[in-house]
Amino acid sequence: MLSIVYLAYGGAEPTVFDSQVLSLLRLTKAQGVSSHLVVFHNWKEFFFKRPYLVEKTAQCLRIAGCSLDLLPRIPRNIFRINERLFKLNHAGRPAPRLIHARGFQSAALACRLKRRWPGLRVILDCRGLEAEEFLMITEREKNRSPNWLDRCWFAKIKDQEKEAVEQADHIFCVSHSLKRYLISAHGVSENRIDVIPCCADSRRFPWPPPRREFFRKKLGLENRLVLVYAGSVRAWQPADWLAKGLMAAKKAAPNAFLLILTPQRGKALKALAEHKCHSGDYCVMAADHSTMPEYLSAGDIGFLLRESHLVNEVACPTKTAEYLASGNLLITTPHPADISGIVKQEGVGEVIGHPHDWEGFAAALSRLNEELKGGGYVLRQKSRTVAEHYFFWERYLPIIIERYRTLLGA
Repeated sequence: MLSIVYLAYGGAEPTVFDSQVLSLLRLTKAQGVSSHLVVFHNWKEFFFKRPYLVEKTAQCLRIAGCSLDLLPRIPRNIFRINERLFKLNHAGRPAPRLIHARGFQSAALACRLKRRWPGLRVILDCRGLEAEEFLMITEREKNRSPNWLDRCWFAKIKDQEKEAVEQADHIFCVSHSLKRYLISAHGVSENRIDVIPCCADSRRFPWPPPRREFFRKKLGLENRLVLVYAGSVRAWQPADWLAKGLMAAKKAAPNAFLLILTPQRGKALKALAEHKCHSGDYCVMAADHSTMPEYLSAGDIGFLLRESHLVNEVACPTKTAEYLASGNLLITTPHPADISGIVKQEGVGEVIGHPHDWEGFAAALSRLNEELKGGGYVLRQKSRTVAEHYFFWERYLPIIIERYRTLLGA
């Protein structure tokens, strides 16, 4: 049996951790991989949100069949305390041979551990541009310009990006756009990189969706055109856009309805109220990982808008796979570049010019509405087929397992 350590530096965050970490570990276990999961979680939640973490620990054992070591993530890795915590946590155990490290900061930490364990191999699993995301959040969520400390931390993350890219033994990244960035910015050879997008677990998305009509009836959506948004309300997807999207949709299709599935219910509801959206035209829910597929199956068109920004260009939002796996078409923008390319090539939605092109949004929705009237099931089946081809874990498992085998010398 192959044995690895999976290192997640970003914490056991809701939904993303379940779909992108636990689902992968469950599937690799079925292929003969034994994983030891180490998660650095926000230090405040580590000490003051224990019930959630106890639940996650049990979930890891139940879903992925692996143990979970939770460690407090010290802000900005002061004095490299997080590195010391990893070593202390691993004391008395056999030296790790392969660390699958999620993100640049995680991989930089793992690469520094090679000094202690010279035979250690590291896979950098690049999920996005962390330094640029940090600045975007500072400017757009905290509503302030970066100060001197922020700029120092940005430079530090970029140093860790460089360290991870140069010292990792292999690289996974979520998009072809991100692969091109790594080659251009760091001179990485193409054969060191595999593109592994944010994927969906086919077991969680049965086809055809057995409860689509049940959930549409439950929500009172039998005769509605359902626009669905699933995910966080963050700097790259402001709540204001959801309200404006609904307003544009109503102009194009009077029966349009917006279903929002987000942990940030308050932000979404506030934006909808400020824009005077009618309460009968939307529903905002905090669906969890287990119920997400059923609620997504009630939709017709997924909502995925991003501004022109490097962070968005190279991204692969998790919900793309889940929208398509549930049979939704997509309305998106040129960024994320990989997603817009697939939508155009495969004909599973519309690409508008930019997130503020609400006339273009309305026109795109109107066209899709007419197509759905003419053959809704056929179009939903087409979206599902695209998900299977581009975004199901089953397609990428052989690549991942082969990299594990090669690096472990198996």
